[in-house]
Amino acid sequence: MLRPCGPPRDAQRYAHFVRVAALPVSHKIYIALVAPVAGVKHHMKMSHEEYIEKQRKRAVEVATGMLDGSIDYLEGAIELSSLRFEVGLPEDDKDFLAFAGVSSEVDHLPIGAARQYWSKAALERHEPEIQQSTKWAKEVSLSECKSIVARFNA
Repeated sequence: MLRPCGPPRDAQRYAHFVRVAALPVSHKIYIALVAPVAGVKHHMKMSHEEYIEKQRKRAVEVATGMLDGSIDYLEGAIELSSLRFEVGLPEDDKDFLAFAGVSSEVDHLPIGAARQYWSKAALERHEPEIQQSTKWAKEVSLSECKSIVARFNA
């Protein structure tokens, strides 16, 4: 059972949690009862087909950004690699497999959000390799990037 904490006015404010949490209800019913009262928006479940369509749209956004330069090519390649199993294609799909290879080859480099944890000296030391890897990645996967846009951009 949840216990209210703080001054007694908090007990009034959060009393609905105590009542609902004390009931032996399933998780779905708990969410249905608590979420609206707590001000949490309850999202409708999406079908598998809707999920795949959403992931394919994201793949198009990433690939388009990689092509127009608004998304760093290596960061985009890593994201496309992670979308490989989310877009409803065989795991050996030629387009996404190319990005799995690129991602594997650059996973030791400071790319994306991980850069914030690297020292300035290390970033400077790895910059030539990042530039060389970006050039190589474009050589081996640019046509696959264009193919992803063409396949899923409806």
